[in-house]
Amino acid sequence: MRIYGTPLYGTPQGAEVAAAAVDALGVVTAWSRGARLLLGYARGEVVGRPASKLLAVGLPDSARRSLARREAWLGRVALRNQAGRPVEADVRACPLTDAEKQVQ
Repeated sequence: MRIYGTPLYGTPQGAEVAAAAVDALGVVTAWSRGARLLLGYARGEVVGRPASKLLAVGLPDSARRSLARREAWLGRVALRNQAGRPVEADVRACPLTDAEKQVQ
């Protein structure tokens, strides 16, 4: 599952999109520079660890349903930055598929 997040109130021109990849077990497998800028965590602090640790509150029910069906989801999520403060972000989660359209 690839996850993209951007701050709710817009981004300055030239700002980066925060992107992360999370495997089927909920473990972060990739972390972008934009994600580091948004939440303050370096790649080594999150890759290989549960993505749930980045949530300020649980995922919305609509996200859980879409993820269970392995469908794309778009919505608002409260993340937690490195300082422990919540960061509201619009998140788009998309299943990663191979050439045969099989979810990875």
